[in-house]
Amino acid sequence: MGGKNARVLQQHPGGVSAKELAEKTGLSQAQVRAGVKWQKLELNCWHEPCGEKGSPQDDK
Repeated sequence: MGGKNARVLQQHPGGVSAKELAEKTGLSQAQVRAGVKWQKLELNCWHEPCGEKGSPQDDK
């Protein structure tokens, strides 16, 4: 689900509505919401050890 969302969003940098995203991915709106939630959780987990710039932060 998250991958389908990401691919469509890359093709529409200006954004799309949840309804449009569901139509373009072939997913239900509930599946789209679940995919977006999953992507946000993954992004938050990635930012914890790596920070905003994408590399592990020094503990010095």
